[in-house]
Amino acid sequence: MEHHSVQANPPEPMRIADTFALKPGLMGFAALWIFVFHVWQPMLGGVPVLGRLESIIKYVGFAGVDIFFFLSGGGLVFSMQKGSVWCFYKRRLERILIPFLIMAVCYALYQHWSVGLFFARISGVYFYTKSMYGFLWYVPAILTLYLFFPAYYALFSRSKHRSLFLFVVLTVWLALSILLKNTLREDFYGFTNRIPIFLIGVYCGQKMKDGDDILPRWFPLAAGIMLLIGVFLAYLTNVMKMELLFPVSNAAFPNILLTLGIVFLVPWFAKRVIRRELSPIQKFFGFFGSISLAFYCTQELLYYIYRDVVGLHHPALDNLALILLITAASLLLSKVSDWLLQLFKRISPAKKTDS
Repeated sequence: MEHHSVQANPPEPMRIADTFALKPGLMGFAALWIFVFHVWQPMLGGVPVLGRLESIIKYVGFAGVDIFFFLSGGGLVFSMQKGSVWCFYKRRLERILIPFLIMAVCYALYQHWSVGLFFARISGVYFYTKSMYGFLWYVPAILTLYLFFPAYYALFSRSKHRSLFLFVVLTVWLALSILLKNTLREDFYGFTNRIPIFLIGVYCGQKMKDGDDILPRWFPLAAGIMLLIGVFLAYLTNVMKMELLFPVSNAAFPNILLTLGIVFLVPWFAKRVIRRELSPIQKFFGFFGSISLAFYCTQELLYYIYRDVVGLHHPALDNLALILLITAASLLLSKVSDWLLQLFKRISPAKKTDS
């Protein structure tokens, strides 16, 4: 009897595109992680190991912002192909400014801002001159990167050696971060330390656009090592309060490694280990990804209102109430923002016609 050996088909190589195919879910994960950082009430403080783990996950939750920066950087590469630079800016501003301005009015009413403070905060003046943490700092930070992105991308995309180009830019960033240690406002490092992960996202987006995004077989191992080192550095900087080279370094090296470890391990784990569609999990995180901006914009104000009106008495009940309240408000904010955007689009052509 003749025997034929059956060879299993080798698994398809992992690609950077596998990460961005899971973008909604990763954004949802990041949004929930930021929620844990801002709002979550610790429930396991009395449990030795689990309590410490919960504490670390909470205090490192701001790394979720870095996931947003990475995914935004990659997505902008493709957005630049959809029209002029003006259209690029218009799309970005429409999507971000409407929920941002709605929440600015809500904050101003609840916290009794003066008219001057209101305009300082929505214009970014407060962000640049006083403190980056005055009001929803992510919005002026990402808008700043959007502002400079077309100029950066014009140089980056024309470079013959893009890896070298990125390396030189990151080296300049590192040198300036160290040299300006006693000059740059300390809190502002919370923004500038996110520039590298944004630029790495741009690099990954360009690799996808060029069709040159196949990852080496050893890359999941490298991503796992990056994740472990990121956790270790996050422990040193967040728990042990160690500074690495310059201020707010807990938002630099640990977050870069944590982000790269997460965004590349998740698709590998889904494709190679689970080997089946994780539909319920994808839908869960994808849902929060679809309202991620509104979820970010509403959570701190609603936390303040809940704390001031109801009070924080039972961590489990408080966490449940806060996630339900913030999710409902985020859905409402998303619906109102979409309605206003469509309204402005209908009014705008009418004005052009009249003129």
